[in-house]
Amino acid sequence: MGKIIVGEKAGFCFGVERALRIARESRRQNQQPVYILGALIHNPRVIADLERQGMQTISDLTEAAPGGILLIRSHGAGPQIFAAARERGLTVVDATCPFVKQEQTLARELRRDDYQVLVVGDPAHPEVKAVVDTVDGEAVVVNPARPDQWRTQQFKPKLGLVCQTTLSQEQLAAVVAALLPVAKELKIFNTICHATRERQEETAKLAREVDLLLVIGGKNSANTRKLVEIGASFTPTYHIESKEEIQPQWLEGKKIIGVTAGASTPQSQISEVVDWLQQNYTGGIAMEEHQVTNGHLTEEVDKVEKAEPTMDSEPVANGPMDKEMDSVVMANEATGSEPVVGETMDSEAAANEAMDGEALLLNQEIPRLEEGEIIEGTVVAVADDEIAVNVGGKSDYTIPLAELTSAKVDSAREIVQVGDKIKVMVLKAGDEKTRLSKRKADEELAWLQLKDAFEKHQRVSGKIVRAIKGGLQVNVNGLIAFLPASHADLGYVGDLSTLEGLEAEFYVIDFEAKRRRAVLSRKEVLTEEQAAVEARVYAELTEGETRKGVVTRLTPFGAFVDIGEGVEGLLHISEIAWERIAHPSARLEEGQEIEVLVTKVDPEAKRISLSLKQLSPHPWSNVGERYKVGDVVEGKVVRLTSFGAFVNLEEGVDGLIHISQLSDRRVEKPDDVVQVGQTVRAKVIKVEPEERRIGLSIRAAQEKKEEPAPEQKPALSIPGLEDKPLSSNLGDILAEKMGLGQNGRDSE
Repeated sequence: MGKIIVGEKAGFCFGVERALRIARESRRQNQQPVYILGALIHNPRVIADLERQGMQTISDLTEAAPGGILLIRSHGAGPQIFAAARERGLTVVDATCPFVKQEQTLARELRRDDYQVLVVGDPAHPEVKAVVDTVDGEAVVVNPARPDQWRTQQFKPKLGLVCQTTLSQEQLAAVVAALLPVAKELKIFNTICHATRERQEETAKLAREVDLLLVIGGKNSANTRKLVEIGASFTPTYHIESKEEIQPQWLEGKKIIGVTAGASTPQSQISEVVDWLQQNYTGGIAMEEHQVTNGHLTEEVDKVEKAEPTMDSEPVANGPMDKEMDSVVMANEATGSEPVVGETMDSEAAANEAMDGEALLLNQEIPRLEEGEIIEGTVVAVADDEIAVNVGGKSDYTIPLAELTSAKVDSAREIVQVGDKIKVMVLKAGDEKTRLSKRKADEELAWLQLKDAFEKHQRVSGKIVRAIKGGLQVNVNGLIAFLPASHADLGYVGDLSTLEGLEAEFYVIDFEAKRRRAVLSRKEVLTEEQAAVEARVYAELTEGETRKGVVTRLTPFGAFVDIGEGVEGLLHISEIAWERIAHPSARLEEGQEIEVLVTKVDPEAKRISLSLKQLSPHPWSNVGERYKVGDVVEGKVVRLTSFGAFVNLEEGVDGLIHISQLSDRRVEKPDDVVQVGQTVRAKVIKVEPEERRIGLSIRAAQEKKEEPAPEQKPALSIPGLEDKPLSSNLGDILAEKMGLGQNGRDSE
């Protein structure tokens, strides 16, 4: 199983990133054209992107129209350029890297102190040219790659040396070793950028661990080419600008592939190559690791915000030293000591003395303490009320408990131990008056962390400590930030005090460095997390599946149901029951667990439609089996119309009593006979399941069955009377029986 290892220091250094930020802000904030004198960085893709944004790269000031903005790139420029630009009517924006700016300052100081200025580096590099221009051309460029050009040169007795910030330590050491025998006084400022050192050291370490190393960056980038040289001394190494340059045969049989990049390479360019390795290479390597991290140095980014960064001032004696060396000036700027000038001494003795004093070691950093600066120190002693810290050199400084932490503690031993590396801020500098503070450093670094999180839209962790008017206070690394009530949760929080003590993640949505003010949002984090959950649920959800859920809200038009992980679907009122209901509360209540059918999923509109009634058979599916013509049924009147009344027989099944079937008398209006909500008895007179119709009749249900007439018994039985027609005159009958004639006379 193979893997990719990506260098943590790969990519933009802080100076390049700072220059790009200044360039983009200049373009965004101004209507005038923005010109860059020379390529801003040695990366064609980045330059092309800047030009697409409306910035124009020029090689001469005559190409810039008066009234425009001239951006000085991170490599810097001489004072002549600044003056000429202003004479042409250009507004100058200086994006010179602070390390380069310090290199220029040191060169001027050396010249002022009557040293012959030496600049170690590539004579064609724009940074080296700018340093030479800073001292009006009165500097000698010492090219490490061409020692034949300067080894035989006659130098002045007093030499002052600065070096290209992207130089390697080995190149500087080689130059110093060659100069020591010919210099009576040699003052050395190691101006190699920390980021460059660490990137080169990391590249060497990475090259030893991998089977193949890819170095990404512009072909015209000196620092990138140096990484290629370092890598090639340990493993097969290829210099590429894009994924298109990768040859698959390079990777055949390679188990571990390393990836790094120069200081002018953006993160997107690195990710592009790594993604290609993971997705498009089919040579059999299953990549285990994809750790693409930006090679920014937190300490360096912190220093950018200050007016001038702290630079190393280090004498060097790692190369061979000739015994004819007259004298060495030790540039110990950290302690402020004056140069030590002596008579001719033995070179070995000079080297030993320097090493004993820890002054001539190339790899030792002797910091110059400046007020407001944050540096790293090592705890060398701990007492209850104070600690001692060594920040380089021979001096240790004490830090009282009050400056160690803002927390209430009884002893400094609760905070640090001997050997701990800690960050401290220089409150005051100057021999015996030097004062340091870990508390201030922690606060400053915490603010810088918040600022960085704000600019990069990254989350920060904190704890909600107290509810106040309009929101909450959140402790983020010892700092108190403000969380507005509207950003405390996804919805409205009635009692903010219920959130006190909650540890959570937040986004910084507003930051004001001068006012020491940071505004947070928990809502944005929750929204982002909810969106990720929704995306996963929508991807898994299919129409027609059954899900268990919990009723979260009832509305007049339906109910919202949580079907898992906070994702809600709508159960429309028409899908709750087969019969009509006035409100979802007639069947459901909040918090109730139910089973629902997913009927529609719309990921784009973020809509999920649900149904409860469709989980049971439609009532009309077998209505013909339950209702027969002639059956007498009971039901409730649910609706009146001009032509009759609808009666609910069961859920989802209504029958119609036509107005003519409401009564055996003429009915003008249905409500003359029945009312909504009234229970009635009716006879089934028609069943049509296919048409979903049942005809009912109250009149038919009320009709009485015909009964036989009761037997009639005569009140008086007279012989012969029953044989006469009913129309016979009773008097005639009686007369006949009595022997009388029809007219009442006796029969003859």
